[in-house]
Amino acid sequence: MSRLTFIFFTVLLSGTNQVFSQCNTRFSYLTIEEKGETDKSDKKDFSISLKLEEGSEDNNSIELFDLYIGEVVEKKNLSFKISESKKVFLGVKPSRYLIYIQNGSCKRKSITSGIEGIEIK
Repeated sequence: MSRLTFIFFTVLLSGTNQVFSQCNTRFSYLTIEEKGETDKSDKKDFSISLKLEEGSEDNNSIELFDLYIGEVVEKKNLSFKISESKKVFLGVKPSRYLIYIQNGSCKRKSITSGIEGIEIK
């Protein structure tokens, strides 16, 4: 292998490593049943909270995707600090959801809820 080829691949691989290191953002989620004190019906609403477990403290595009209707039902842009929890989605109806998060420093979206989604019932 020539010296020029070696230098080229060294630069290419080190650049790739930096791109992936920016995408190591991990959130956890929690769903909470919320029923108003004056609400006498059996209708249930839920909230979904997110906590930044690790990654960069950057602006995040967060989408709540309903698997049953096949579309994004709510989208927010929020910033988190490490270990900070925020109630992100309020008044969530029973269904099965995915949570897509795209960190400002990363080009790809991640799925926080896993591919099976979050079942809220």
